[in-house]
Amino acid sequence: MEIGITLNAVILVLTTVLVGVTTPIKTYIGVTASPNNSKKQINLKEPIGVFGIQHDVHKNVRLFVEHQSSVPEKNDGLGFNHAGVKFLLPVDKNSNLYAGMSVHHQGWDNTRTKMNNPIVILGGETGGQNIKLFGEYITAADDFENGKFGVGLKYIFK
Repeated sequence: MEIGITLNAVILVLTTVLVGVTTPIKTYIGVTASPNNSKKQINLKEPIGVFGIQHDVHKNVRLFVEHQSSVPEKNDGLGFNHAGVKFLLPVDKNSNLYAGMSVHHQGWDNTRTKMNNPIVILGGETGGQNIKLFGEYITAADDFENGKFGVGLKYIFK
């Protein structure tokens, strides 16, 4: 099995960690897999590595920028990159449900991502301050039934 962890990926992950540890900005790294394995919109071999930044501008509003790419393969182009907003509905002290919208650069992401903007996100997360278990459905608004559901873990640096 080929391992798709390139020098660029290592540098970006280390930068993500460094920014999260040394600034007030929350950054995260994680991994996700999909039980439904739909590849019509996001066609990445699993498991999928995830890293990004997020900022809660209000207890119910989170801004984010995120990158997803295949861990086991090097030729996934630039993976899937998107930025947007999630509206949080607290379930309890450690858990949220959320719905959001994002956009991606269709030219950059065209190697393995076949979806139009805007992108719809539905999900939930639970866990402590640093480790979150999450599940989310990501889909193009104009092709809702062919999105990708993923379950994963992420570690938040702050």
